[in-house]
Order: sequence, then C-alpha cells, then structure tokens
Amino acid sequence: MRAYRRVRHPRSLFSKHSGYSLLMLGILLGLATAGCDVVGLVPEPVTPAILPAEVNLTPTLQNSTPSPEFEASDRGAQQTNTPPVSGIEQQASSTPAGTVTSTPWPTPTTPCYRADYLRDVLVVDGTRFDPGEILLKVWRIKNSGTCSWHGELTLQFLSGDTLAGPDGLPPLFYQPGSQLEPRLDETNWSDLRLFDVRPGQDVDLVAFFRAPDEEGEYRSLWQLTGPAGQPLGQVYLFIRVRSTSEISLRSWTGLWRQQSPEGAAQAGELALQQTGQSLRGYYYDPAGVPQWIDATVSVDGTQAEGAVGELWSDGSVFYLEKLAGGYQFQGRLEGGPFAVTPWCGARGSAQIPLSRCLLQE
Repeated sequence: MRAYRRVRHPRSLFSKHSGYSLLMLGILLGLATAGCDVVGLVPEPVTPAILPAEVNLTPTLQNSTPSPEFEASDRGAQQTNTPPVSGIEQQASSTPAGTVTSTPWPTPTTPCYRADYLRDVLVVDGTRFDPGEILLKVWRIKNSGTCSWHGELTLQFLSGDTLAGPDGLPPLFYQPGSQLEPRLDETNWSDLRLFDVRPGQDVDLVAFFRAPDEEGEYRSLWQLTGPAGQPLGQVYLFIRVRSTSEISLRSWTGLWRQQSPEGAAQAGELALQQTGQSLRGYYYDPAGVPQWIDATVSVDGTQAEGAVGELWSDGSVFYLEKLAGGYQFQGRLEGGPFAVTPWCGARGSAQIPLSRCLLQE
C-alpha cells in the first residue's frame, strides 16, 4: 500500500486564529511599505552622509552684497525661499535706517538777556541782625543769555521791604569771590569791578541794605532788567531782626530822610549806624550809586565829621550837627574849595529843616 504524506492546505494557515493572522499580515505589509527591515522588526542604524570639507554652515554677514553676476532668476528664487514678513515688519523694513518718523520737539531759543541765580555769597536767607544794622548783600548769578552785559542793566525793586534801598539802581558786578570791605578808598571796589559780563560768565551782584528797627522777618524781591526793561531774572533777600530798637536821640543810628548833597530834596534815605565813636553808613544818590560814609562822632554825640563818597574813592569831607534834640541835623559837604554844599535831614516824624539848611561859616 502506498503511503501518503499529509500536506496541509495553505488555507490551513488561516483557518486557526484567522483574525490574529490577518492582523500580523497587515503589520508586515505596513512595515514593508515604510521601507523598514521586517527581520526582527528593528531598523538598521543609518550612517549620516559626510559633507564636503569646503562647505561652511555658519552664516556670515561679510560679503553679503550680491555680485554683479547675480542673475535676476537667482534673485527671484531667493525671494521665493524667503519666509513671509508680517505687516509690522514690512513697514519697519520699508523705513530707511536712521530715519526719525516722529515729529521732533522744537528747540527752544536762548534769549539775548537772561540771568540765573546761583547762590547767596553774603547774608544767606534767614540771617539775624540787630535793629538798624547795615549789611552788604552779595548774590552769585550767571549771564545765561547770548548777549554781553555792558552796564545797561538795572536792578529794580519788586515787592516786600526795600530795606533802605532805592526803587532802582545800576547793578554792581564783581569777580566771583571778591573780598569787598565796606570802607572808602578800598582798591578792590575798583580793581575787581566788572563792566562787561560775557555769556556764560558768573559774577557777584552787590548791594547795601539796612535792617529795620522793628523785630520780625523781612523779605525783599528784586528784578534784574535789560536795556529795554525786559526781565532777566530775580534775586531775593530774607532777614530776621532780633528785637525792637528804641530810638536813642544821643546816637546817630537810624534811618534819616535827607536833602541830598547833590541838591535833590528827598533823593533817598540816609542809613547810619553808630558803634561807640565810630559812624558809618550809606545812601543811594539820584543815579542809584551807593555813597559810603566813614566818620567819627564827638564825645557828646552831637557832631559828626568824616568823608562820604563812592567806595572806590577817598570821598569828600563833611560836617554834621544835630538839631531839635536829635531829630534833625544840618551841615555841609566840602567837595573842594569852591564846591561846598549844604546838607540836612531828619528822622522819625520830624521835618527836614530846610529853613536852616544853610552854609555855616
């Protein structure tokens, strides 16, 4: 009898667990399609391609300008490969580099005449004084305009208390830090004075004042003006008086109304301060120039003899004598052998003794 070998029909591969077989067949077909090696289902490692040595992958900004041979077709290809630019970036890129798109602020014009206050040199704000004390005030200011000052400016009183100053005076300018002693024939008053102040230059502005007789706080505001009256800047004085002073008729200390030696009645107030037998003081003449007084008082206090004049001069000799118990005075000023002028005044509520303001032998 012939023996037969049993041959399994190919369908038998799918007869059992046909669902599982179909799943596996699908997986194998998928892997084959993806190009993977189905052996062991693990892909072999891929060796990266070796780039030529002359290829440089680092971007550079050098030599970025296209050569003349750069063809239009290449430019088109390069523009095609450029990523799209947003609207904001497109607008920014269309503006040339360094171009200011916003409207600039207008540049202010520096005025021809202008002064800036810098600081107090003498008599800082809040300084205390005795009643009737004479003080020398010095401000440090700057010519911050574009024009030089040639003596055509004026220092005008604005508000507060004049402190025995005039309504207006020609300002006295000095080199910063000048040592100025209030006495006649002091060379610094003439040697260090400035008649021309350049733009950007610092100067010391000088004026004389007197502390009032009443206790309290006093403020004085002044305006520096140009030749046409234009304001340049303001300076300020603030002092305190320690106590109230009783007028002593034996002392020459006080604020006197006077007929000026220059002949103009009520030309200005005469500020005097007596210390022992020494007498000093000032008044502003009709032109606003300070006239300084250095004198000696007699033992009985009724007479005063000395000199008066501009601080940079040796002055002119004068003689004064009290009248009416100390409320008035009369005297003379000797400007020379042929220039003798009567001089008289009064303080408090007394009247100037014009009828007795005569030359004496």
